[in-house]
Amino acid sequence: MKIAIWTDHHGYELGQEIIKIIEKKGYSYMYAWARNSEDTSSNDKVVEYTAMDVVDENILGIIITDTGIWANIEANQIEWIRATLCNNFNQARWGREEHNVNIICLSAFEEEYLEVQNIVNTFIKSEYKK
Repeated sequence: MKIAIWTDHHGYELGQEIIKIIEKKGYSYMYAWARNSEDTSSNDKVVEYTAMDVVDENILGIIITDTGIWANIEANQIEWIRATLCNNFNQARWGREEHNVNIICLSAFEEEYLEVQNIVNTFIKSEYKK
């Protein structure tokens, strides 16, 4: 399993925490975009490049933006993407198990570290129940 992580400048710090979670679990990952919490140079490209990276069932995506709302809306306009705004681990589990979600969108403004850890772990471990 490979995890692709994309952030805008608001999500940079949370993205770094998620990378630590993923590294502890031994998953490979790729990180794109914001180089720090001030970098706004690529905000408009986050979703576009997400779709290019999540191309098969062995790659899951995590997008972290200010509210996560626009990323969710934009991502779901791409044919093969099934994204959801995710605020708790149950949404991550149900999204994967019931709807085969391949991208979760997180709000950099809302999430606390322990909840994010549960969300990310649940998202990665859950599988679609066909």
